[in-house]
Amino acid sequence: WFCNLMPVLAIISGLSGVGKTWLLQRAMKTVPGQLLSASRLIEQELNRVYPEPVEHDDLRKLDIAANQGALVAGFVRTVDPDVDLVVLDAHVVIDTPRGLEFVPKEVFARLTPSLLIFIEDRPEAILRHRSQDGARKRPFRDVEALALQQSQALAAARQVAKDLMVPFYTIQAGDVEGLTVLLMKQNEGGHG
Repeated sequence: WFCNLMPVLAIISGLSGVGKTWLLQRAMKTVPGQLLSASRLIEQELNRVYPEPVEHDDLRKLDIAANQGALVAGFVRTVDPDVDLVVLDAHVVIDTPRGLEFVPKEVFARLTPSLLIFIEDRPEAILRHRSQDGARKRPFRDVEALALQQSQALAAARQVAKDLMVPFYTIQAGDVEGLTVLLMKQNEGGHG
């Protein structure tokens, strides 16, 4: 038998604008490990392949299946096998010009996560964060649409975790301590 030397993978999901990046940057100051962003991995991988640069906020306009193939390739290329914990900021649903598209569970299965954490917040707070972030070009969604999207994303994340038989947790946006404790528990397990 060969020992599985892949790090423990925690997938962190939640709507765009919920504050995942802010939360993860603070939690990872305490938790040793590698922090990766699915959208950045996709962007980097597509820019390796295509002659025209792909903009971060234009990813939602491209073929979601192709993007997820790029995610897996970029993850494999980037993951540090010498760390005990990898934290991946990823979406389970993508708000595209065609409507809300669900990332297939097979994509997550190929990444072999050890757990999935969903970050949630009040839709009003998500809308406020989005409106204050001039650096991003997200589609405008009102509070009702964001509430619906968040409930659909939460259900999708829960289902992915169930299908992959991995633990599922929800964390409130801004709960740095809660996320830090959860990630530290995973980190203590070492290479899974």
